[in-house]
Order: sequence, then C-alpha cells, then structure tokens
Amino acid sequence: MSVKIFGEICKKPTIENLLQKYKLDKENKFIEELINPPPGLWEKDSTRSAYKTPWLCEGRGQDKSFLYLIVKNTLNGIDVAKWDYCARDCYFLGIPNSFDHQRLLKYARVLQFGGRSEICFKFKEAFHLYNLYRMRHILHTRAYQHTVKNTIEIMFSEALEEVEKSLTNREKTDLNMLFGEGYG
Repeated sequence: MSVKIFGEICKKPTIENLLQKYKLDKENKFIEELINPPPGLWEKDSTRSAYKTPWLCEGRGQDKSFLYLIVKNTLNGIDVAKWDYCARDCYFLGIPNSFDHQRLLKYARVLQFGGRSEICFKFKEAFHLYNLYRMRHILHTRAYQHTVKNTIEIMFSEALEEVEKSLTNREKTDLNMLFGEGYG
C-alpha cells in the first residue's frame, strides 16, 4: 500500500514537475524497491555462503545492495522503520526508550559478502541491538496489542481498503476515458 500511495503522490502535477526539474523522475523504481524489496532478495543457501537468487533490483546495481537494507531490512530486521516507530511510540506513550540509533550508527559498517554489500555492526553492540528488540516487545505488550488499538486498526484497514477501491476504480475510469466506455 505504501508503494501505491507513493505512486499517487508522484502523479501530482507539482511533484511530477519537481521530479522532472531535478531529474529525479527515474528514481521512482528505486524508491519503490526500498519500500518493498523483491521477495527472496537476501535469502542465503543452506551453507549460508551464497545468495539463493540473482540480483533482482532495477533501481541500483548489486554494488549498492546495502541501500536496500536501510528502509526495510529483510535480511535481519534492523532498519530505520523499526528505529522510527520505537522512538516515536516510546515518546508519545511516555515509555523510556533504551535504544539509541545514533550509537548503533557509529558502529555500523558496510562489508562485502557473496558479491553484495551488507550493513554490519560490531559484536560489542549485540546488547544494544537486544535493547531494540526489547523495546519492540515492550511496545507490543503495552500498546500494539491493546484492545482499543486493535479496534482502531480494523477501522483504519477498512478505510485503506476503500482508498484502494477508489484508486482501482479511478484507474479504470482513466482507461475508459482513453479507450472508450467498453474498456475494462
């Protein structure tokens, strides 16, 4: 859904003009792949010494593969989306956050493995990474699984489904305008 919303934002004339002006209109595919990387991109074989799939991304080459681990890390789950919601939700819920992403960034390095670049952390930061997952667990038990939150989530999901229907219907309407009423 995030990719669809991003696509709709990019179709706005003001945004589209800015993207063209700064020659960024070709970056949409890269951004979409950052939000939702191809499935199986980081799966390793049984020996853990090679990747199961060839490089599938179009936005950047394999030499920049580490970029695909920043927004949605399907390799180990340590990504800025998790850092963001932990910091934000702890702040707004008044829960002390014991995870410091700035510290983790100090000990992050990009290393080569099997022809791809991965974001790696020093071993001494293992406990700090544990704090990230501990905070996530605390947020799940105190907030994310709360009955009021679950009710709101159902309502929000239903609203997103209506938005998706609207986008789908609009796409068909746009196609009808191009090809005539009998299309679709």
